[in-house]
Amino acid sequence: PIALLGGGTAMVGDPSGKTDMRKMMTPETIQHNADCFKKQMSRFIDFSDGKAEGMQPLADYYAAHGVTSYLATTMTLKEETLTPAMHVIRDFHRAHGAKCAGVHLEGPFLCYDKRGAQAAENLHKPDVAMFHRLNEASGGQVKLVTVACEEEGGMDFVSQVSQVCTVSLGHTCCTYDQAMEAFARGASHATHLFNGMDGLHHRKPGLIAAAMDAGASVELICDGL
Repeated sequence: PIALLGGGTAMVGDPSGKTDMRKMMTPETIQHNADCFKKQMSRFIDFSDGKAEGMQPLADYYAAHGVTSYLATTMTLKEETLTPAMHVIRDFHRAHGAKCAGVHLEGPFLCYDKRGAQAAENLHKPDVAMFHRLNEASGGQVKLVTVACEEEGGMDFVSQVSQVCTVSLGHTCCTYDQAMEAFARGASHATHLFNGMDGLHHRKPGLIAAAMDAGASVELICDGL
């Protein structure tokens, strides 16, 4: 018999209640905000490097930690830096390790006040044409893009880009009403809920409450849990 536990974990046991811990079945882990750094040869590598030699070690790193698929997540950088990174991700063919299922552009279309660790000098207003250029450079592999919908051009960006990939709201100062409009226009996700956005307030519910009311998918940063 198989007993389903919290979180989708299944245990294989027998009617006596004795369970063989070696026969545990767990669902695959898919990480769509994979912007981690891995130290290799005294330097740190990530998906924004534009260096092909970093891709396989990162795939192995994720697999070693239980991740079977991931979206290669890039940081807020200039287009001329992101473009070669897109080329490298496009051309990567893993020998082993976790599967790269596409690209998450976590920037540069973000809000200054909620930029977090993203470089302020590289922020850019939501730009549909730039998105299409980067997506083309990736071979059409951009599956997720994070945007601050309240920025100039943000709502039109959501409307148009949501026809191509999943649009997520994040690193944003948007109000509840702005977030609800963005969800109505095609956004369907919130990037690392509670981080990079206003907190939940009874008079200013913001993105957190809007995501719940709109039925959007959300993600959490679970470091240390």
